[in-house]
Amino acid sequence: MTRAELTDLVAQEQLRALDSLQRARIARVNAESTARAAEEDAQARREAAEVARTAADAAVASTAVAVAAQEARLRELDGQRSGVEAELAAVRASDGSLRDQRAAYDGYQRRAAEQAEEERRRAAQAAAADPPSPAAGPAVSALGPQYTCRASVPRWGPVKPWVSEAGQLLRCRFGIGSVGGVGSRPNASDHPAGLALDLFVNRATGDALADCALRYRGPLAVKYVIFRQRINSGSGWRQMEDRGSPVANHMEHVHISFNSSPGGSLASVSC
Repeated sequence: MTRAELTDLVAQEQLRALDSLQRARIARVNAESTARAAEEDAQARREAAEVARTAADAAVASTAVAVAAQEARLRELDGQRSGVEAELAAVRASDGSLRDQRAAYDGYQRRAAEQAEEERRRAAQAAAADPPSPAAGPAVSALGPQYTCRASVPRWGPVKPWVSEAGQLLRCRFGIGSVGGVGSRPNASDHPAGLALDLFVNRATGDALADCALRYRGPLAVKYVIFRQRINSGSGWRQMEDRGSPVANHMEHVHISFNSSPGGSLASVSC
């Protein structure tokens, strides 16, 4: 080869070498750029994953708190339900007891009304059928003309003598034909002991009779008076509970209970 040809060949080889070097440099730059992009993408993904993990942890913690709160609320509701069920059972038991008590009370009211009606019927029959009997106790003249009707007193049973004397005086004074005395009662009462009278009257006569009995409590030996669902022991009228019927509430008769010993002279009673 000639020198020129050799020089040209070397130059061509150099050019090819330089071109290869340039392409290699470009490929490296491209590779490095791709690697950086991949690294940056990977970093972004890691950061996003960390954010997501943090959010997930927070959500799990929040859910755990909510679950714990719900479990506590459920336990509270279970306790309340147990309490309500216990109260309901108590109310049911009480309601049954109240129904039993009401039934017993209604039965008592019915028996009391029937007994009072029977007593009133017997008293009316006795008032019409009893023959006159001689006066007993204080002289009629000593008690005044209002006492002269005592001979036809109805049969009111073996009441105490002072009860009979007071009852006869009041009956005669107020023109009362129906009077109940000794008799059994389903509750505590002075009737069985002969220390009470029931005088059947209208409203006006009953008010006057009750006033008289209370005004002369001492000589009449009056313990207390009941009329129209009220009771008076000498210190004023007090309202009584509703016993369920006019008879049981003393709407048509004055009940007078007497002391266990006589009072004073009946001659002082002027009502």
